[in-house]
Amino acid sequence: MRNHPTFHLLKNIFKFHNRIDFNICIFSYNHDDKCLEDIKQNVDEFIDITTKNNLETTTILKSYDLDILIDLSILIPNNRMQALETKPARLIISYLGYPGTSGADFYDYIITDEIVTPESSQKYYTEKFLYMPGCYQINDGVRKFEKLKTKKSDYEISPDTSVLASFNQAFKIDRAIFDCWLKILYTCENTVLWLLEENELMKKNIHDYAEKNDIKKERIIFMKRLNREDHIERLKHVRLALDTRIYNGHTTTTDALQCAVPVICLEGEHFASRVSMSLLKNLKLDDLVASSYEDYVAL
Repeated sequence: MRNHPTFHLLKNIFKFHNRIDFNICIFSYNHDDKCLEDIKQNVDEFIDITTKNNLETTTILKSYDLDILIDLSILIPNNRMQALETKPARLIISYLGYPGTSGADFYDYIITDEIVTPESSQKYYTEKFLYMPGCYQINDGVRKFEKLKTKKSDYEISPDTSVLASFNQAFKIDRAIFDCWLKILYTCENTVLWLLEENELMKKNIHDYAEKNDIKKERIIFMKRLNREDHIERLKHVRLALDTRIYNGHTTTTDALQCAVPVICLEGEHFASRVSMSLLKNLKLDDLVASSYEDYVAL
């Protein structure tokens, strides 16, 4: 576990586990020691497998005679899926780290919900669906809404300007959804759009495309990555969060909602594109879920 969005969603879950009927162990690699300080106090055992190869990891896992193993890192870089091929636990479950199927036959279940993966999508998964009663996504709890410590002027924005934002990574932004954002900017004159800064090529492409569509580049502002506390403070100045289409904001959407910032999203067709819809509908915010690009802009 590292200082990563998945960590921030998960970090409090261990406090609420049933430690009487279950023995909770964490097998961790490439972790950030600082992030794990609190977590270690809420589990029975912490095992560092950073220096272990897949075969050694399998041997260690089997030595614990595990009933349930939950993998948080399928298909992401440096995953340990190969260590699980010989079923070192009675049940192996995929959760949270990757929004989709592993494609492997040694995962028994994926923790999900009826919105992100309706029963009709079961045929595309090697895992059986293990449905949560609400949204599948755990989070770090209700955020106490503290008084703002900053002003819009601290971000070089005038007080009367409304801020729209999408703090999703650039790969999630496709032309169709960006066209919607430009239409919203065109309709709402006294607004700016905050995007997460990634690289100069991205900035140039975004600005060039906006200006070709009659939106001045000064209205699209790239914001630097900040530590989590400062990012949450900045996020509180946002009037409306604009979600991406092909791959939604996941932690990004939760962060906005916890800051009382409304999020609009477009209903997608697969897990990664239906997470925001699940979050919103479970909060009874169905009106913020659009079924078409036209509805998205109208919201």
